[in-house]
Amino acid sequence: MIVYHSTQHRFPLANYVNPTQFTSDTDSGTQTHYNSTVCPSSPLANLALLSKGASVLSVSSNFGTSPSDVTSTYGGNKAIDEDPSTAWSSAGDGNDAFITISLPFPSNVVYVDFHTRTMVTS
Repeated sequence: MIVYHSTQHRFPLANYVNPTQFTSDTDSGTQTHYNSTVCPSSPLANLALLSKGASVLSVSSNFGTSPSDVTSTYGGNKAIDEDPSTAWSSAGDGNDAFITISLPFPSNVVYVDFHTRTMVTS
């Protein structure tokens, strides 16, 4: 039997500054605002998704096929397709595996979040 172990990793970027919070009174009541020179003014959003216009530029390898085939069963597109039942898998690159993703527009990236999965037989 193959057992999958999944781990989530979140790496805040070094220059990230938590936004400061302040309130203001308006005709419609009190509103809460957030302000930071580094944090985007809009809510945080995952832009590294196919549905948002992101694309895979390169990968170290794809399990079972060439690195240029990002649409294969374990191709790079599976890393950003929002489907938890799919995954990009390298061809045994271990710690040297990489994926390069192009965001849909210039963005203020405040953290990188990813999941790793280990397959073991029991």
